[in-house]
Amino acid sequence: GQKSATQKKEVNVLPSIVQFKADRTNINNGEKVTLSWETAGTSSISISVIPEGGTVYDVKVNPFSVGYLKASSLEVRPEGKTKYVLKAYNLNGKNVVEKEQAIEVNPYPRIDSFTASRLFVLAHEKTVLKWKTSGTANKVKIEGNNQGVLVDSTSVSGEKEVSIANTEEFTLTAYDDKHSVSEKVKVTVLKTVVIESFTADPEVISSGGSSTLSWKVKESDTIVLQNSLGTALHTSVNLNGTFVVSPQKAETYTLIASNAADSKAMTEVTVYVDPA
Repeated sequence: GQKSATQKKEVNVLPSIVQFKADRTNINNGEKVTLSWETAGTSSISISVIPEGGTVYDVKVNPFSVGYLKASSLEVRPEGKTKYVLKAYNLNGKNVVEKEQAIEVNPYPRIDSFTASRLFVLAHEKTVLKWKTSGTANKVKIEGNNQGVLVDSTSVSGEKEVSIANTEEFTLTAYDDKHSVSEKVKVTVLKTVVIESFTADPEVISSGGSSTLSWKVKESDTIVLQNSLGTALHTSVNLNGTFVVSPQKAETYTLIASNAADSKAMTEVTVYVDPA
């Protein structure tokens, strides 16, 4: 039979946008939208953001979202009515195609941030609640599940220092004349760290021998063992534990126990070496 030869030709592949869509095209101010796309024959893509009455700018696109046939997505939070333009370029960068997706944004109060300066405290210590709102927000309220209303103000941004007796969840609500949105932040009250025991067994070892350091603590989430030079020998999250040491001469070991509320306790034990 006859063999047929296949001739390879260089083809200028035109880029194409298979799809470009938003999961929602009508949102309330402050909400997020996921843009998703699928392209073919592309070497690079870009997304231009065109806010109504605002400045046009480009957003960064995941470099792994390009190639012969690739799909990807991007989460955005438009401030107002906004048009997004996806541009796809081919391998030589000379050919480009584009598609648009418009998002309508309804006026709504928006919470930009709601934070606590300390998320972990000891009983009756203080934390500072900070908030920032925008959009149509003209009033804010902060309530604690134990303390009730702490802030009821027309200040759309601000801060409030509060004392915490027990673990508390704070809710910030931003209002306009018709709507409200809320966010929560939790501040956890931890107990003071207590070292119940820290021992060496035996306390006196012969040259070349070893001793086992044992500890028992409460309300700690980090344990550090240090030598007399302040060098960390061991770090643990176990409330009860052991560590074997073999000093060449008398050595003092320090146990430091702490937790996320900055409560800290420390104690020492000395292991002696009998040169005989």
